Amino acid sequence: MADVAIAGSSGASDNDVQGVMNVTKEDQDKINLFAKLNARLEDIKDEVNTKTNELKNYEDALGEAEIKVLEDEGDKLHLQVGDIMVNLGPEQTQKWLEDKMESIKNSLKELAQRKEKIVEEMTELKAHLYARFGNNIHLESGP
Repeated sequence: MADVAIAGSSGASDNDVQGVMNVTKEDQDKINLFAKLNARLEDIKDEVNTKTNELKNYEDALGEAEIKVLEDEGDKLHLQVGDIMVNLGPEQTQKWLEDKMESIKNSLKELAQRKEKIVEEMTELKAHLYARFGNNIHLESGP
């Protein structure tokens, strides 16, 4: 979550009354939006990490399935999907894993696009808020 703090400045300005900054509703809305976007960004980062780990697991499983195909044992492979164990031939398992990996890669691309849009919007908000409040505001995290 973004940590947002506004402190009074020692210099006098139009927005400064005895060391306290006047914060308009529009300013507060922008601060709140920045915090909300920052939380979304953290969620996306977590989801990317989860999907990346999931992709690595499928890559490992695919490697094992390819070994079975090369050995041409014709044995069924035990594929665990969630709580269910499925018996498939090596080629079927390989195809299923490849499809699953492609789906995860597409999800990662979509997450990267969402992240890019959020970072762009946060950068604009950050620029506006720092222009408005200068060193009197502290926005943690984000771009």
